[in-house]
Amino acid sequence: MARRSSIRNASRLRRTLQRIGKENGEIVRPLLDELEDSAIDLQHQIEFNIQGRGLVDEGDLLDSVARVKQSGGFVWKVGFFRKGAVRKWRRAGWRAHFAEFGTRKQPATPIVAPAVTEIFPEAVANIKREVDRALERFANGRR
Repeated sequence: MARRSSIRNASRLRRTLQRIGKENGEIVRPLLDELEDSAIDLQHQIEFNIQGRGLVDEGDLLDSVARVKQSGGFVWKVGFFRKGAVRKWRRAGWRAHFAEFGTRKQPATPIVAPAVTEIFPEAVANIKREVDRALERFANGRR
């Protein structure tokens, strides 16, 4: 899908945290847990939006929502994916684009964008809190 949400200029911080995690994984474990929790929350919100907008047909569109862990858990992608879930994509994932953006004859029924709008502010605050705590633990030498 064309819409993406991310925190800009976070790649340097992510690499630093990954290096800290390689040295001592316990410092960044709470951060990784919070990132996963945020991805799960976003996935559940997308599923809720599908059900709430009456887009559930045989349940294939709902089943095609997935989350993918990347960069050792520092990056999560949530949405409809062809790679890794080809069967689900063939059944309904490709229709998600038409629901999200609409067609000439069908108005748009956004699924992902409202979920991101609702989940993103709280997720960013929680992740920022855990990043601060991880950096503080590292700086103070608490392992």
